[in-house]
Amino acid sequence: MDRSMPVGKAARAAVAGVTAAKIGAKKLSLLSKRPFLTRESFEERRAESDDEIAATLFRGLSTLRGSALKLAQAMSLEFGLLPDAYRKELYKSNHQVTPLNRGVVRRLIISEFGRPPEELFEAFETTAFAAASLGQVHRARGRGGEAMAVKVQYPGIGRAISNDLQLVKQLVLPFVQAEYFTKAAAEIEQRLADEIDYDLERRRTEWFHEHGQMDGVVVPRTFAEYSSAHVLTTELMDGLHLEQWLATSPSQQRRDRAAQRIYDFCTRSLAELHTVHADPNPGNYLFRDDGTIAVIDFGSAKTFDPDMGRRVLAHRRAIVHGDITQIIASYAALGAAEGDHRRVEELYRTAFAPLDAWARLPFQGETFDFGKHADYRARGAALYRDIMTHSAMNSYTAEPLLFYRTIYGLYQLFTRLRARVHMKNQWT
Repeated sequence: MDRSMPVGKAARAAVAGVTAAKIGAKKLSLLSKRPFLTRESFEERRAESDDEIAATLFRGLSTLRGSALKLAQAMSLEFGLLPDAYRKELYKSNHQVTPLNRGVVRRLIISEFGRPPEELFEAFETTAFAAASLGQVHRARGRGGEAMAVKVQYPGIGRAISNDLQLVKQLVLPFVQAEYFTKAAAEIEQRLADEIDYDLERRRTEWFHEHGQMDGVVVPRTFAEYSSAHVLTTELMDGLHLEQWLATSPSQQRRDRAAQRIYDFCTRSLAELHTVHADPNPGNYLFRDDGTIAVIDFGSAKTFDPDMGRRVLAHRRAIVHGDITQIIASYAALGAAEGDHRRVEELYRTAFAPLDAWARLPFQGETFDFGKHADYRARGAALYRDIMTHSAMNSYTAEPLLFYRTIYGLYQLFTRLRARVHMKNQWT
């Protein structure tokens, strides 16, 4: 089903307003029934209401698309930000979005290249085969016969970012911790400014194609002549998205191997390349018949100063080995409590130690079974949230937070895979 995307500020505000009204009505309906229900019945009705509200929220954000939906993706992966019912529903935003009207796509390509798609490409499929938050992807064939994936950015994204964040804040603040959400939203807004620049994403993708591929992990090449600030054309990679792949009932060995390759790719990227693919949503990994993983969508990537990369890894190693002296020193080196060792040491046992003990668990055996420990990530959510709202973290350097959020996002993927992962690789 094709659908137009509301572009103007008033049109987008109207969508958010209708969504908020529907959510409010569902809440009132539940509260009106409370005096007539037993406690058990009320809890059952509340669980049903949460599911309905979460579905309503997802539909509203899916209609808005753009930075509003991108924020929904980030919230579904963010540690401890949303109640589980809402997080699970918004998790669909990583791979279930209705594509745009094909006429809009045609006009956009003409505006970018001065030619319609049938003249620019040898062949171009007008129906998108994938749609995400900021754009949708079409199959095409280049003039040289190359199989291509053409990502077309939704119109008006750049103008909508700041307004969209306010709209989403209006919709989700009743369900989240306000201070934590404000911090997370500010970081996401900064990342979005990069992600809407398809020229930058093309250069990043090409860089990872040249430097980031490793055994079992491939990155598509790009086609500059078919790309622009709002259109990105890459090699078409075969493979299935996570839910499609799991539907084929892959063996435990294949699931373990896939998770291991994704984890090694992430940790090697920091340790050796000093650049991290920082968007761990499941739509960015394609599971291929030969066992390799295709990593796509490099709109969100972070390059670390080599010294900062070493400090982040030193912090991680200290946690893995349980070296309290080094852990405290590394927290201070990364800016916690403004680098004051004495304050960090005072805070460690009450604030930092519980989270560090949780983070150490996957490294205590030869492998960590995310299937058997399906609640592992959820148990860390509250600890992580408490840390991030602590005043001592206001001066904490942003880079390690970005890396850890990427790792924790992968934990969610590994849990879905029920994978066993060797966490102690050569980089940790």
